Amino acid sequence: MFVERLPPAIKTPLRRVVLQVRIPLNQARALINTWIRRWFRWWTSDPTRWHTVDLARNAGINTGIYCISLLDDVRYQSRRRLFQHWARKSGWPVELWPAVDGSTLQAPPDWLKEHVEGRDFSAGAIGLLLTTRKLYQHALAQGWEFLAIFEDDGVIHGSPKLELPVEFDLVFLNNRVQGDYCGRVKIGWGTDGYIISRRGLKKMLTILDDASADIDMLIMMHTKSLAERNQYLIPFRNKANPQLECFQVGPLVTHAGYFPSSISGR
Repeated sequence: MFVERLPPAIKTPLRRVVLQVRIPLNQARALINTWIRRWFRWWTSDPTRWHTVDLARNAGINTGIYCISLLDDVRYQSRRRLFQHWARKSGWPVELWPAVDGSTLQAPPDWLKEHVEGRDFSAGAIGLLLTTRKLYQHALAQGWEFLAIFEDDGVIHGSPKLELPVEFDLVFLNNRVQGDYCGRVKIGWGTDGYIISRRGLKKMLTILDDASADIDMLIMMHTKSLAERNQYLIPFRNKANPQLECFQVGPLVTHAGYFPSSISGR
């Protein structure tokens, strides 16, 4: 991409401008998607039941809301400030969760298998897998019904009061994942913003016991709606693992593409 060949003095300001344009566009997309999906679910008598949940009101009670970031690395303070500014502005009481720096590990975890794409895991991918696994375990121990996870290279621009399926495993909030007219995931990647239920936590911890891909690829490999679409990653999944009921709402989070994640960017 030609932008990558530009000097940083030009590239970074240009990407910031693009982000400021993308945010209102994605806010408009979220509103349009909501009304189209409501109408389509009514028109087709879709059996999935939806309800409104205020995650901010339930924060710390039955919901955990976290942003993953390398907290001890001062190089990433600017992205955390950007994330926290938009989180406060949008009404999300987000806590920071310390990420594991994969570059400091002497050896990968024993539950990490050969990558399905035949390549080595990056240090960032390993760090994010470890971090996410610990956060899932923490959420289960707390007895939470929902866990909202963000990464510090995302910008939240939607309310924490949102429509969710009554039963689900994961609901993606980011602009890089797309859903069909009923909200079921049909394409995409990235874990810069999603909600996972208690049922989904248990399923994902089982899947992570046999991790053969980056975290977002693992999720997509086991997503039921993508299996129905014969998505290219599906044949690589462990058929003994549970399938995931994944949906997309919004987008309520826009990926801030002018810098990489402090975790996966390593």
